[in-house]
Amino acid sequence: MPATSLAAGVTTARPRTLPTERLPPALRQVVRYAVVGGASTALNAVLFYLLRAWWDPAPAAALSLVLSTAYSTEAHRRYTFGAPVVHRWRLHLQSLGTIAFYAWYSAVVLALLHVVVAEPTRLQETLSIATTSLLGGMGRFLLLRSWVFAPTAPIASAITVPEVAAAPAP
Repeated sequence: MPATSLAAGVTTARPRTLPTERLPPALRQVVRYAVVGGASTALNAVLFYLLRAWWDPAPAAALSLVLSTAYSTEAHRRYTFGAPVVHRWRLHLQSLGTIAFYAWYSAVVLALLHVVVAEPTRLQETLSIATTSLLGGMGRFLLLRSWVFAPTAPIASAITVPEVAAAPAP
């Protein structure tokens, strides 16, 4: 939206800000994480539901998990945390850890569902996967915020060098 400066008579464009820009930084990250996490959970659920038409639950869950994790990790880096590409090894380690955890977690949840429900439907399996993703996402937020995308202090400020008084001249 253009804003007119009455004093100078010049029209200038205001920079576009998102509604979350007005929030405190930590709350802004929580809101953005929820948006990206919700989109990632939806992507995971849709992919699982579609793949489940042809595959057994385990491979369908694994592929949908890998694809949705790749999307969400990059979206969180760029949008949620606004982090530059640093700590590349942390990012890869976190992605591998996330995939391993969710693969194990999803397999356990699906196994428990099959114990409780004799013949679960694709929809019941999909809802189980989505619920698993939502619950695990809470822990992932803390991990991403505190370790993977944590701000780093410059080396100069992390190291203190004591001042040495100059010796008097002889």
